[in-house]
Amino acid sequence: MQLKSTQRGDTIIEVFIAFALFGAITVIIMSIMNRAIVSAQRALEINLVRQQIDSQVAAIQYIHKSYVSVFERNKYRTLSGAAAEWPKFKAIAVPKALDFGANDANCPASVPSAFVVTSAGKLQTAHLKTAASDVPYSKLLYSTDGSTYMGSQGIWVQSVTSDDEQPGVGYVDFHIRACWIGPSSERPINIGTIVRLHEPRDY
Repeated sequence: MQLKSTQRGDTIIEVFIAFALFGAITVIIMSIMNRAIVSAQRALEINLVRQQIDSQVAAIQYIHKSYVSVFERNKYRTLSGAAAEWPKFKAIAVPKALDFGANDANCPASVPSAFVVTSAGKLQTAHLKTAASDVPYSKLLYSTDGSTYMGSQGIWVQSVTSDDEQPGVGYVDFHIRACWIGPSSERPINIGTIVRLHEPRDY
């Protein structure tokens, strides 16, 4: 007596449907992973740029404290070392910092009287360089051995002196900004901060 088999293979239509579902799920997963990678890279870049901005703030504050110390202790106001950099901030100050907002389509190619403070504690002109593949976020560029300042990759500082010239005290505002093209981004990422430092004056 011969038994009939109840097993049967998948039809070609069922195979196509299975492949289509597998392909759709794969595309969705890859898209989610890609967005996660871009988001992680963006967060990393912002964190690194924040460190660059914080370095500029710390360097400017150090120069400021050095200047105030000399001003209070040395009646002849003999400036040397870090203290000698403070008058340079005022010498290149602008009446108003560059108005650069989130809606700007490109990072500025140049900024009036822009500068940075190098790792050696010296004020240097911020020759802004365009984004490069090997330097994807804003930072200061140095030579291979780290001894020579080579320019600024989308980070700059502008000093704005107080318009209220009162005897005895004044202030300088430091606008520290960074701008770069982030991963998979059509518009640039720009972040910054403003630091106000008061200075003693003789007049």
